[in-house]
Amino acid sequence: MLSKENNLNKSTIKCVIDNQLLRSPLLLYAALTLLHIVLVWVLPYFPTQDGPSHIYNLAILHDLINGGESWGTSYTYNLRAVPNLGFLVVSYPLMYFFDPFVVEKLFISIYIILMAVCAPVFIRTFTPSNLPLAFLVFPVIFNYCFMMGFYSFSIAIPCLFLAIASAWTYRNKKFLFRAITLNLTGIVIYYLHLIPFVLFITSLFLISISDSRNFRKIIRNTTLLIAIISPILLLFFYNYCVSKNISSNLIAFDISFNNLLVLLLNLVTFSGYTFSPIQLLPCSFLLFIMYHPMKEFLLNLPGATKSSPGKIFLVLFLIFVIAVYIIMPFGFGGGSYFNQRMIVIIFLLLLPLLKIPEGKFYAKHLVSLLTFITLVFLATNAFVFHQQTRKISEFLSGINVAMPRGSIIATYKSKESNSPPVDPLLHASSYYALAIKGVDVGNYEAITPFFQVRFKPILLPLPETFLLENSPEQINWTQYPSIKYLLGWKIDNNAIQKLERNFKRDISKTSFSLWERIE
Repeated sequence: MLSKENNLNKSTIKCVIDNQLLRSPLLLYAALTLLHIVLVWVLPYFPTQDGPSHIYNLAILHDLINGGESWGTSYTYNLRAVPNLGFLVVSYPLMYFFDPFVVEKLFISIYIILMAVCAPVFIRTFTPSNLPLAFLVFPVIFNYCFMMGFYSFSIAIPCLFLAIASAWTYRNKKFLFRAITLNLTGIVIYYLHLIPFVLFITSLFLISISDSRNFRKIIRNTTLLIAIISPILLLFFYNYCVSKNISSNLIAFDISFNNLLVLLLNLVTFSGYTFSPIQLLPCSFLLFIMYHPMKEFLLNLPGATKSSPGKIFLVLFLIFVIAVYIIMPFGFGGGSYFNQRMIVIIFLLLLPLLKIPEGKFYAKHLVSLLTFITLVFLATNAFVFHQQTRKISEFLSGINVAMPRGSIIATYKSKESNSPPVDPLLHASSYYALAIKGVDVGNYEAITPFFQVRFKPILLPLPETFLLENSPEQINWTQYPSIKYLLGWKIDNNAIQKLERNFKRDISKTSFSLWERIE
């Protein structure tokens, strides 16, 4: 009797210890998620390239829909169900309660939470043993595409992986259940962003293939899948047919050695280099930590794929995405930076495939190692982001100048040869336009078909967006008298002499200068 009680007590103690060990990493995971959100909120401006343009146009759209008191004379809008609405559908309702800067940070916080949720859910769907590797999602949260300000694409990524996990889990459910869930999920992802939608459709076909034991079953499952998801397939082909903005040259192969080398370097840095070479240091730590799990996965790959349909699916999908990453051009189907968008997807697909080594040291200290690398990434990004916000603050030093409400402004910033991959000042003029209810001539969204706001014809002519962003020194400012203010950044003496023909300097600081047109 006493022996049974002792065994019972030992079992109870072991259960408590196991629960504590389970809860401890979970609490740590939640704390690290919170730290990423805190970093976003403590910065006065979150330094993304397109972010200022997004919140500016969000404010314009909100104003136009509610009467157009501030921007009605300069802009118009056209609400269309285009597959690039991720930022808009999440952020627009928040505009009724918060100012645009708060809305942007709320959006980023939602994105961080979704990324933190999707990693363990996706891993757990395919393997219960790799859950500690969910910590690896933190180094790629502030990835290149996100820091570029591709908000709609970024918010669609965690939704894509949650959708794939759901599709795999319920792949054997009845026809009606699958039809409802897959089509509803597909419609959501479609309107968030088109690229993740295409990957979602691809994943469904690969699930059908990997879960079939012979060719006949593959044909049967694929035919059934086409019938199930026919509504979202028709939606996609409808968009393809009616769109006038899809490039006629959809696929342009570039498999030169130089291009492959650049793609490889971008891939091994996990899309983490955005502003400073300092960010490559934690990337090297991450490579070191991932070496053994990657090695174990590759060594055990042949046997694993033969016995596990889940592993077969992940490997097939990973091969497909890597192939897309290598062969696709910079621009594709009217979009840009196509290759770079695949890196985070490749990384997240790897997580369930990585195999934790059986060595006691590595297994015992894995969570500690991953927490360390997360904190190194977070500290490095905090330092680099702070440096970028100082640049933004200097650029905005003229925002309190009494510019008339509704003024038309433009940025004069030449492209530097050693400029970082992400430029947080490229669209920072939108902050000025937001403050004075003015017009940012560099508002690329107002001339791009994937967005809702448009310039009114009364503002034309305007300089080409390409010249504004890359070669403002080639612009003849005399031809654009409606532009009343220029926001200068690191203007050389030759450019200053040319500008003085049409503008006078109101502010001159270390790098920033504010120019007002001479009447």
